Amino acid sequence: MPAALVLAALAVAACGKRGDPRPPLRPIPGRVADLSAHRVDDRVELRFTVPAANLDGSTPAAATRVDVFAAPAAAAAPVPIAADIAADPRNLRRQVAIRPEETLETPAPNAPPDTRPRSGDAAALVERPLVTTPGETPPAFVHYVVRAVAGSGRGRPGPLSTVVTVPITALPPPPGDIKATHDETTMKLTWEAGGAGEAFRVYAVSASAGAAPSAPAEPPALLTPSPLTGAEYTMPVEFGQQRCFLVRRVQVAGTVTIDSVPAGPYCYTPVDTFPPPAPGGLQAVQEGTAVQLLWNPVDAPDLAGYLVLRREGAATVFQPLTPAAITAATFADATVRAGNTYVYAVVAVDKLGNLSPQSNWQTVTVR
Repeated sequence: MPAALVLAALAVAACGKRGDPRPPLRPIPGRVADLSAHRVDDRVELRFTVPAANLDGSTPAAATRVDVFAAPAAAAAPVPIAADIAADPRNLRRQVAIRPEETLETPAPNAPPDTRPRSGDAAALVERPLVTTPGETPPAFVHYVVRAVAGSGRGRPGPLSTVVTVPITALPPPPGDIKATHDETTMKLTWEAGGAGEAFRVYAVSASAGAAPSAPAEPPALLTPSPLTGAEYTMPVEFGQQRCFLVRRVQVAGTVTIDSVPAGPYCYTPVDTFPPPAPGGLQAVQEGTAVQLLWNPVDAPDLAGYLVLRREGAATVFQPLTPAAITAATFADATVRAGNTYVYAVVAVDKLGNLSPQSNWQTVTVR
């Protein structure tokens, strides 16, 4: 048979035959696009969002971990490119495990919560680049870069993030002269700023740290995740509760923020010197041989009660009829004498002994 006919026959035989199955898709995670760094003392807090999609647009991202690379550098060294940082295995600092998508499996009873970030979640971790071995000189800069990886081992790495460079040099000076004031509802912390356009962060520390000569080694609680643009911070007042604070000036350069040396600790205990409102609507009526008093209750969260005051005849000074506060908004004066004239008033008192202004006066001539 001619060769041409053989080829034609083979083509006809192959027509309609299913080929070998294609290998399954192996998506590559997308790029971490928002790497940022926040330096506080010897700590660098890195934040980023786990990619929500793969490079081909499919979701969720196939990432099983995020590799974190850190390259220390001297002051005169040029900024390396991301690929060079990731190429050096010595720069692999951390691997953040990514939680897989939810399955139908029921978690074991009493199992601890899974805190791993998932696709699209915000993630954070803390590095300590200034912790060096004895005799080792701390770097002037640390260059950070991250990437999401699918699979185990070397896996299928996604694109590298941009390089974020954190100076590991002397911290900026602190703000000055912290003060606190308060009113009935609000406590205000203020400090001296160096000039216009500055930003600040406020931290809470334990009351015991207030007696320490310097800031505690462990990070205090950050009260202002977004830096303040003014030199004051307000919060609800808690009378009798000592609170201690640190205030830091913040330098911002792109996606890197650096907190200054802290001002403080500064401790303050707001004292309640604010009286409750005066009782209103006082009425006095003789009932038999007693004078019955009635007034409108006072609405105050720390109200202890009321003191009933009386003056007799031509006297100009009120005397208390109730040596201790009473809680009821009524009182019967059974010590009156027929033919005498009495003037009554009521004051409210709080739990710290602050007295309100007097209520309206009521005058009664006993029959």
